This record gives sequence, structure tokens and C-alpha cells, in this order.
Amino acid sequence: MEQGLAPDNPCANVDNVTVQQEVPKWLSRNEQNALIRAVRKHGNLRELTIITLLLHTGLRVQELCDIRIIDVELSDRKGKIIVQNGKGGKYREVPLKLDARKSLEDYLKERKTDSLYLFTTQRSPKMTARAVQYMLEKYQKLTGIDVTPHTLRHSFGHELAVRKIPLDVIARLMGHMKNDGTSRLMMAIRYTMPGEDDLARAVEELSWR
Repeated sequence: MEQGLAPDNPCANVDNVTVQQEVPKWLSRNEQNALIRAVRKHGNLRELTIITLLLHTGLRVQELCDIRIIDVELSDRKGKIIVQNGKGGKYREVPLKLDARKSLEDYLKERKTDSLYLFTTQRSPKMTARAVQYMLEKYQKLTGIDVTPHTLRHSFGHELAVRKIPLDVIARLMGHMKNDGTSRLMMAIRYTMPGEDDLARAVEELSWR
């Protein structure tokens, strides 16, 4: 019709089909545990620390690569990572749980480089996003689990939502912020949506025993 080849559009008055919103992919608790076991068996301390941070902080892969030594604050009972320049140039601080602190402490003791950046490679004083993705592809092949920076990040957001953490807190931890500093709640709501495993468990509750 736009090209003048038809007088009208026969579908103009047909209602659009409602399509279910796609749910972000995340790892189940069993998949998370299987991934960590595989890293402990086949990887090294640097790889374990990277995957632990992605899984327990929700950092974007570029944010992880941009972390400098001075952006890491650790003490006996708490710790945090400072994201100086997140998506959209936004600043945020992400607290570290015990697992992440322990992994970081062990890695820093073993780390042998004078680079300003936390993670390096054999060829560069700063790790690249592609290098992280390549590393995760190795564990995807080993475990058969869909391991990407996005699935690890989304797993963190989903775990927070499952534990009924307020949406504004989830949004801040995930870096979903507006320019005025307020939270993007609609972005955080995605992590409350049920995945395939959640739907399957719900139906399983109806099984006769």
C-alpha cells in the first residue's frame, strides 16, 4: 500500500497478537553451583574471581574490565567495588558478600603485576570484554550451561528479587539509574518475572503425592 501497489491494507483493523514478554535468562541455583565446581576443577584463581564477581555483584562485563585496584575496598567484615564509570557514565558502589570478598582477597595475594587494573591478561595490562567472553565460552562447553556475562548478571538480579529485595534497591545495585539519580524501577521489574523453571515448579505443586 505504501508503494501504491494496493488500494488498502486488509490487516489494518486486525488486532495485534499479544506476545509474552521475554524473560532475561538467568542460572538456577544448581547451575550456579555446577559452574563454580567446574571453575574450581578446570580453572585458576583469576577465572574463579571473575566469575564470582559477575555472579555476586551484577557487574556488566565492561564495568568488570574497568575496575582498578583503587576501586576495590576490603576489610575484615565488609567490602565494596566502586564503579566509577558505569553505563551512561553513572557512578555506583556495589557491596561485596563474603564469597566475593574471600575470592578477591585470595586473588590479590596471588596477583603478580603492577597494572592499575584489577584483571589483566598475559598480553595486556587490562582485560578486555572479549577475553572474559572467551573464558566463559570455555565453561559453557564444559558444563553445557548458558554462561555469558548477561546470564551471570541477570542471575544476581533474579536472586535479589527472589529474596523480596525492594525494587529500588535492586535497581541501584544493578546500575539501572536515571540521570537525576533515581531508580529505573521498570528495568528492575524484569528480574521478578517467572522463568521456565519457576513456571515448572508452580505446576509441579499441583502434582498428587
